[in-house]
Amino acid sequence: MQEERTPYDYLCVIWNKKIFIIVLTLVCIVIGVIMSLRISRTCNANVFVRIGMGMTTTKPTLLDEPTNMAAIIPIEYSSDIDTGYNIRVVVLKGTPMISIIVEGPEKRKAEELLQKAVEQVIVDHNNLTDEIIESYRVLARGLGGYIEAAGEEIAQFALTEEKIHDNVMSTEALHGLSNSLRSKRVNLMTLQRESEYKMKVNSLRTNRTKMVGSIVAKQVPVTLKKVKLVVASGVIGFSISLFLVCFIDYIKNAGRERCERKRVL
Repeated sequence: MQEERTPYDYLCVIWNKKIFIIVLTLVCIVIGVIMSLRISRTCNANVFVRIGMGMTTTKPTLLDEPTNMAAIIPIEYSSDIDTGYNIRVVVLKGTPMISIIVEGPEKRKAEELLQKAVEQVIVDHNNLTDEIIESYRVLARGLGGYIEAAGEEIAQFALTEEKIHDNVMSTEALHGLSNSLRSKRVNLMTLQRESEYKMKVNSLRTNRTKMVGSIVAKQVPVTLKKVKLVVASGVIGFSISLFLVCFIDYIKNAGRERCERKRVL
């Protein structure tokens, strides 16, 4: 029957196989060094974009949420990004702004790809803004007619007021005047609503999605990345060697126990 193994027994096994562990760890470190030498320099190009304003029936709102853009842009615009380059978005919390970043080996190329992506984002948002503006334009199209009608009605009210003071209006005429006043009130409320539509259109025109500042490109240091790769390779090699040593020892003990059982039988 196999004796229960103690931590000391495993430490002894590891010590006896220390050469194997050291060699395998060094092999993994060498592989990590070779891989790190293949890491080329990386360039980073980024720019800030302010998201334009849309409009609901009650209040202004962003055309798109920054978190949605952070998830969608890397997917929708990745097809326009060359191999070896990647695009990502950072949300500036508490603001209607995002930072769009393109990373790759060449600085100039990264700037060009970023410029193209930002222009496409702005075009897409401007198309959406134009659709909203057109809808409000349709609602506000009768604004001039209401203003002209309101001016004529005010002039009629002035004449009617003189007749009331002179007591020359009949009861039917006064009843008709009351109905007319209610109608004029509806027209004036419509005029106010149409004026609000026009102000919303002006607000949409001035609050479009746009690039804030200019594109900034710089080289990203890769020394730290190389060091991390070598260290990670050493840790992985050491872990694999420990696992193999313990696993091989377990297999040997299991085989030894099987042989002892056969002898007993």
